[in-house]
Amino acid sequence: MRGRLAIDRLRNAFQTVIHRHDALRTSIAADGFHQIVTPVLDIEIPLLDYSSEDAPDEALNKWLLAESQQPFDLYQEPLVGATIVKLSPERYAFNICIHHLVSDGWSLVAILEEISKIYSGCLDIPPIQQFTDYLQWYNQDTQSDTFKTSELFWSEHLRTVSPLRLPLDYSEPKQRTYKGSRISIQIPSDLTVLRNLQ
Repeated sequence: MRGRLAIDRLRNAFQTVIHRHDALRTSIAADGFHQIVTPVLDIEIPLLDYSSEDAPDEALNKWLLAESQQPFDLYQEPLVGATIVKLSPERYAFNICIHHLVSDGWSLVAILEEISKIYSGCLDIPPIQQFTDYLQWYNQDTQSDTFKTSELFWSEHLRTVSPLRLPLDYSEPKQRTYKGSRISIQIPSDLTVLRNLQ
């Protein structure tokens, strides 16, 4: 980013986006089968100052490489973090690190747009629909007569559709089975240690 940066305003904008999106406040329960959405999640956004370095861009790249190799702790929120890096009085980098469980490429674009709007003071940001809202709507919709009629229609029309046969590297066996092979490996503990972004 180029220009004078209002650091506290950027921090507040990012925090506002965290509060708006349930996914960004989500972690995985210890049993590995459930999600936990933390109602309020305050994230510390540190400021690294490389402006006095002889080669601030090199220092930034070295830090980014080290940061990209830090694992997440899926059982501890947050699965998102951010850091502001000062390269000169009018040049900054804003690093956001988000686990793919809570965001993807499309979502990251939406997150950056929201941060930009909030930082700029835009008050016309529409409310968002949370995934739980969608699930509630979907569950209600599946009980409607329209849904049941549509389901019956497609069930009848697709009943006679034969499976798609794609060319394979090997011929199909005459008798289909679930027999296959399994490869088991032990993953060293130093590769399974997950971290909590601070």
